[in-house]
Amino acid sequence: ILDADKDGFLYPEIGESRCTSCGKCEVACPVSREHLAVERSEPEAYGVKADDLQLRLGSSSGGVFSLLAEEVLGRGGIVFGAAMAPDCKSVCHAAAETAEELAALRGSKYVQSNMEDTYRRVKMEAAHRPILFTGTPCQVDGLKSFLGRERENLLCAEVICHGAPAPKLWVKYAEHIAAESGGRIVKVEFRDKRFGWKHFALRIETSGSEPVRTAQGDDPYMRMFLRDLCLRPACYQCPSKGLNRSADLTIGDFWGIESVAPELDDDKGTSLVLVHTDRGREALKRVLPRTQWKKVDCMAALRGNPAMLESVPEPSAREAFMNDMDRLPFRELAKKYVPMSKREQGIALLEKLGLLPQARRMYRALRQK
Repeated sequence: ILDADKDGFLYPEIGESRCTSCGKCEVACPVSREHLAVERSEPEAYGVKADDLQLRLGSSSGGVFSLLAEEVLGRGGIVFGAAMAPDCKSVCHAAAETAEELAALRGSKYVQSNMEDTYRRVKMEAAHRPILFTGTPCQVDGLKSFLGRERENLLCAEVICHGAPAPKLWVKYAEHIAAESGGRIVKVEFRDKRFGWKHFALRIETSGSEPVRTAQGDDPYMRMFLRDLCLRPACYQCPSKGLNRSADLTIGDFWGIESVAPELDDDKGTSLVLVHTDRGREALKRVLPRTQWKKVDCMAALRGNPAMLESVPEPSAREAFMNDMDRLPFRELAKKYVPMSKREQGIALLEKLGLLPQARRMYRALRQK
């Protein structure tokens, strides 16, 4: 069973009344990755963006997850991925068997996802139909450990993970937004691209007012997340880092694309895809005809994605922040730990006015002169 700690993080607990001391849980634990680590050559790396612009705009980066998922569904398969709960206060893994259900799995969710009974469902379904499982590297490692052996019908695509923020912090922020708006939250988009992929925003729709849209640098929750104040303790020493992965594919934003593959950069989202297995290579090959793509140097591409290779350091203020998370109202918590500088306030104002791209172009032009 899984129990939440004081910060909302889920941890496995042994049901002592049913435990037979078989030791299987220890063997399957993905924290000990020796049984998962496979020495492979450097993965192939690709920059990929879907031809379908609307699909890309509704995706976090280049739409590769949606293309892979649609291909699996087209063969009578099932897709597992992270979805917001109906009340938008938590995230859990869900299954999609139709295009309508797939929409809920699209896009990033910067909240730890509850796996519930997903691993058991994957094991059952993979016996007779194609499966696409997506999640963080540790979730893929957990699935592979649970299964114990490779399943021919199973394709695993992990995301490049910065870390998992405390679920209780998201609940606190969601309730803060709902209280300020006078209504309940009905939709959350962590990667709204209205002003571009590189300057994405968090957009929250409520029943009580106009949508709340805050640029990533302006949003207090995103600042807490990106400054690493609220991550799960294991994320600061994550064992699921490095080039040797248990997943078939790794998918992430192609940060730094302007230096590696500028011809693919239109600021509407491009995916970085790393291929680790023959199964992953074949799956990517099936969807590439619906994309623009380029094979790139792996290590050059990862310079903009260091989270693939190493954990973030734990901030010295983390313990105090987590203690204050329960004690302080959200607004005071943000003011104490992630106040905005004058420069950040100016950038946020330009983003709200839709003038940031023009301002950046003017700044670059002045520097060149």
